[in-house]
Amino acid sequence: QDSEDLDHYEMKEEEPADGKKSEDEGIGKENLAILEKIKKNQRQDYLNGAVSGSVQATDRLMKELRDIYRSPSFKGGYYAVELVNDSLYDWNVKLLKVDEDSALHNDLQILREKEGTDFILLNFSFK
Repeated sequence: QDSEDLDHYEMKEEEPADGKKSEDEGIGKENLAILEKIKKNQRQDYLNGAVSGSVQATDRLMKELRDIYRSPSFKGGYYAVELVNDSLYDWNVKLLKVDEDSALHNDLQILREKEGTDFILLNFSFK
């Protein structure tokens, strides 16, 4: 009976590790480091009582950011995401590539020549 309890315990121990692995699968090391930093900052904020948003909102934004880091468009350099002041609730998104046949692409070429900027910057603030 003791060995059955041990087997049961070992199975429970393995499940979270497998779950975490698939959760982070396909995400680059640099972006994984960002996710870990966010988790650490969020934990510290909760301990200090300086909470931004609800637990559900934080979990959802973490899931969305993880999905973004995994997406082919992100990996292909179509856009980049930067967290303003490491805040999960304030994102700068740079659109880096657009359809080459579009008028927007031509406008971005002109912008690059005139001002040295070749992206569109969007800011998303989550409350």
